[in-house]
Amino acid sequence: MKEKMKSFFASLGHFFKRIFLSFKEGLKHDQKRIAKYVICFAAILHLLLSNTQIQAINKLSNEICGIYMFMFVLIGFACLFNAIRLKEPSRKKIVFPIIMLILVMVFGGLLVYVYIDALMHQRNLLKSFVINGMILSIVIIALYLFGLVETIIAHVSYLKSQKKEKLSKETKSLK
Repeated sequence: MKEKMKSFFASLGHFFKRIFLSFKEGLKHDQKRIAKYVICFAAILHLLLSNTQIQAINKLSNEICGIYMFMFVLIGFACLFNAIRLKEPSRKKIVFPIIMLILVMVFGGLLVYVYIDALMHQRNLLKSFVINGMILSIVIIALYLFGLVETIIAHVSYLKSQKKEKLSKETKSLK
């Protein structure tokens, strides 16, 4: 019985190892898909956990922080829809998603700045709510930054593949 269990877990481990390696190899050269997944994950996670930021904002005396949070979530969803819509990262189609990703990070940074300012200057503040909101904002900004980097890498690899394709066509036409 022990031999059968040992054999079963060994084959199961080998199976999962093969799946992981094929998944890793498949995503190795597909930055566009990675960027899409990360951006979608960040936008949906931010919406699901926005209650944390709402609790933090309710404790602050700054009026503008609600607008920053609203724009942070709203532009994040615009980034989600742009990521889903983007089929090939050509030069014309990539500019708007990159600008939107930068804009969502700017609004996230402004919100973090408001949190830090409140922690430093507001005396009667429940700091745990604000710290939780600030940590969430930083994590979401980091995810969007990773999505931006992957989007730029996808664009560069797309341009390289287009150049190679053009070069191969020119070489074939010369022959």
